[in-house]
This record gives sequence, C-alpha cells and structure tokens, in this order.
Amino acid sequence: MNPWESFSTTRRRLLRRGAGWGLAAALGAPGRLWAFGAPVPVQGFREIQGRVTVNGRPAQEGVVLQSGDRVETAEEATAVFVSGRDATRLRPKTVVEVSLRGGGAVEAVVEGLQVLQGGVLAVFGIHPATVKTPVATMGIRGTGIYIETSEAESYLCTCYGRVELAALEDPRVAETLITSHHDTPRTLRRTAQGSHIVPAPMIHHNDAELRQLEQLVFRTPPTQWEGY
Repeated sequence: MNPWESFSTTRRRLLRRGAGWGLAAALGAPGRLWAFGAPVPVQGFREIQGRVTVNGRPAQEGVVLQSGDRVETAEEATAVFVSGRDATRLRPKTVVEVSLRGGGAVEAVVEGLQVLQGGVLAVFGIHPATVKTPVATMGIRGTGIYIETSEAESYLCTCYGRVELAALEDPRVAETLITSHHDTPRTLRRTAQGSHIVPAPMIHHNDAELRQLEQLVFRTPPTQWEGY
C-alpha cells in the first residue's frame, strides 16, 4: 500500500469523526510540518483488530495515548499506534505501559515503554528511550526492536540500531548490541542462579512489518538491507 494513500485515508476518516484532540487543526492543508520540515505523522491508534483496551476501556482508531496509559490486547487481538515519531505494534495477549515526554500529542515522543507481557515490535526516532520488561532494561536511540516477554525471560531482537541490554536485577549482566539487520537476537533469562544473556534466533517478526511501521512516521528502514 502507498503510505501517502494510507495517510490520506486515515486522515479523512479521523476528521469525519471529529476527534476531540484537534486533528483537523494539526493536519489542515497544506499540512503541518515538524520543525525540521518533515510531515507530521497521524497520531494515535492507526490499526485495531480484536479487543484492545486503554486503561480498561475499549480503544478506538484515532485515540491518542497519554503518558501513563496502559494498553492491553486480548487473545488474537493486535494494535498499532503512533506517538510523535515512534510507531509500535502490539501482538495478542500483550500488556504495555507508555511514558511520553514533550509538549502535546503531536510533539510527544516515547520516553519509556514497560512491556509487562506479550510481544511488541517498535521503531523509534533519534531520541533516547528506555524499554523495560519484568527481567530486563534496554536503553535505545533511533532503533527498531522486537520483544517477547514473560515473568522469567525476555527475548530481544535489535532489528537495527543500538541497544544497551541489562538484567533488571543485576545491571552487571549486560551487553551492548549494535546491528544493521537482525544480527544479534538475545534472550535474557532470570533463574535461581542469577540472570543470563544467551544468543537466540530471529523469531515472530519480519521486515515487511518494520517497513510498515517506519512508513507511518515517514521514514524508511536502513538502506543497507539488501533486497528490501
């Protein structure tokens, strides 16, 4: 799908709904621009399939997340949302809490993402952010990542970019991951003997999904991806 067609279609739908956060003003012709001249991505939920809630209430396309919101997807449900220059896809049976910084919905960026359970694919602009799971903490900047987590272990694929991965309970268990194309997936496990980081395969995500998320925020994945 042409990303500009997707942008235009979603824009018209949200304007008809008269979203209360002033999308019409933010996206009025010829279109608002970021300070550096790039077009403003449409904010909020861009795709919802199945039962998705925000703070226990049903989510709707166009709803913009606020700092501290808790998002949950039911079994077989998925969701995609945009916050500032960051885009996130939630897998089924996923629970996340979002921390934002910035002045208003359009200028906000994801400062922190707490992944309590489930699977998350996310792409981030060039700003620092922290992602946490029940067993791990990850410092990122301008990165694409995929995470699956439970209470005892977290899987991480640094799809591209840099991640500072560390065990939540023991920061000495740590590794710096710098990749261009899913080069160094890792699993961090918490056991009775302590936390361990071990190599892992690439699982449960693909380049097409990353490209879709990047298109939502008017970016493209790294050009070195052969055959992309």
